Amino acid sequence: EQQPDQKSSQTFMGEIEKLQGGQYALITDKSKNAGHYLDDQEQAKKFEGKKVKVTGSLDVASNTIHVMDIRLA
Repeated sequence: EQQPDQKSSQTFMGEIEKLQGGQYALITDKSKNAGHYLDDQEQAKKFEGKKVKVTGSLDVASNTIHVMDIRLA
């Protein structure tokens, strides 16, 4: 049973890109330059430039996905 304060996991689709600061992010809408930071940089690095499906929970305050899984889309 989940605790009420835990964020439920979601699925996010997009492309992993390396940002200017060297951090990897999931770009969900290139035309709007929109996306989310990823807390698992090591796993994200393996998928740089690829379209992926990320499963995790989104921390809205920091716009960061707490990654549970990354797979090729």
